[in-house]
Amino acid sequence: MLVGIDLGTTKSVIGYWHEGKPRIVKLNGMYSMPSEVSFVKDTISVGKRSKEKEAIYIGGIKRHLGRKGAVKVSKHKSVHPQCIAALLLCQLKKMALEDMKSLGLPAKIDGAIIAIPSHFDIHQRRATMEAALIANLPVRRLINEATAGALEYTTHNQIRDHLMVVDIGGGTLDISVIDVSQEEHKKDFPLEVKNIEGDTNLGGLDFDDAIFNWVKDYKAKDIINLNNLSIEKTIEFKEKLAKLKHDLSSQEKATTHYPMGILRDDLQIYEPLTLSRKDFLDISKPLFNRILALLEKSLKEIPNNTSFDTLLVGRASRTHGLKVAIEEKLNTKCLSNTDPETCVAKGAIIQAAILDDTIQKHDQRFVIEVLQDNYGIELQDGVFHSFFNKGQTIPREAKHDFQTVSDGQTSLEIKFYKGSSSAIKDNVYMDSVTIPNIKKAPKGEEKINIKFDMDANMELTIIAFNDIYQVKSKNGLTPEEIQSYQTFVNDQFFNK
Repeated sequence: MLVGIDLGTTKSVIGYWHEGKPRIVKLNGMYSMPSEVSFVKDTISVGKRSKEKEAIYIGGIKRHLGRKGAVKVSKHKSVHPQCIAALLLCQLKKMALEDMKSLGLPAKIDGAIIAIPSHFDIHQRRATMEAALIANLPVRRLINEATAGALEYTTHNQIRDHLMVVDIGGGTLDISVIDVSQEEHKKDFPLEVKNIEGDTNLGGLDFDDAIFNWVKDYKAKDIINLNNLSIEKTIEFKEKLAKLKHDLSSQEKATTHYPMGILRDDLQIYEPLTLSRKDFLDISKPLFNRILALLEKSLKEIPNNTSFDTLLVGRASRTHGLKVAIEEKLNTKCLSNTDPETCVAKGAIIQAAILDDTIQKHDQRFVIEVLQDNYGIELQDGVFHSFFNKGQTIPREAKHDFQTVSDGQTSLEIKFYKGSSSAIKDNVYMDSVTIPNIKKAPKGEEKINIKFDMDANMELTIIAFNDIYQVKSKNGLTPEEIQSYQTFVNDQFFNK
């Protein structure tokens, strides 16, 4: 059986197809698991926060996938972000297996469809795949979160033309315009993504940080020194402020308490703190403006006569004032008959059921994704040559003929970049591949025929002289690191 997963910055969801519909696995009665890991000496708590004073808490790891560097988990040990993400995936996997057993189903997972931000680049997608590999959870498909939301919505709603999905999660923002037009007498139709915009560092966490900074710098700057709070107390206080934000969705004002003076373990004196909707909108205006600017950019990328409905998904889409601001910007009403917290996971589950041949053929929706950036190689003199362009559908392939540039040349290095500039120095380096075994000859005589292939997961390979080369992320893990993490992670769950 294949499972569908929404691996979120703050919350994660897993489920599978059961009795003709997506089934979301619950954790302690909740449909989502906190994307949190705590390390206390030799104990690891996944999906919950340890209350031990010496615990090292790690959250929001999704924002670090695909980047260089490691995460400190003890005084003497650090791990890559992929390892933390793998711990989350293992916990989700364990929850799903236990849920299957409770229903009398075979407890077996053959692979997963994982929903990721549309704007994840090759580094971030590769890191997600590596995390799943560490968790012994083969990835059948990466699906963009906004597309997954559209896939879930269109299974029980008729859309006239296009759907603009605005996915605002805990840490990321995705905006996708998707062609979902269909003939009324047919259930079999494609979901074709037409445009992608987004920001992998813009989400609910940023609203929480904005409130925290407002309290620190303005509201209580003469009373409290939040800079002196411990990490644990800072996290605890931010949780209080996040609840204020949530409460404003249903009430005009919300009140909590903040520590008075420099909070010590032996000094627990609190003052009331009230946050009004007006204050929140003032605090959040820069974030709102960033979201609306991306919406405007997305609108410019689609034909003026395109008619579309707007669907908000993601936990942070419930943020007070955000729906109204988006509706005013787009001059439309947002659709509301879906659960913004689980619809992305349900879309991933539906995709899993389609790939697993569980859903009948006449009920299938085919997902056609597009690239969010230009990808290409460096030519001579620092020139960028793009093979795969923003807005093009994937999978796709391209061919290019090279020739030797020096006498006796026996190898060819191909450097890959993403970006929109014709100058390679202004673009982002991905990785390089060296093609060996070129026959020695005078400059320009030897021709090398290269085929570039990008699959639906944006995995990039090249074929030269009938040999296949995998283009890996420069920030990726070595096989030895993956094997070591596999032992470490699976020992926590399945080998005890």
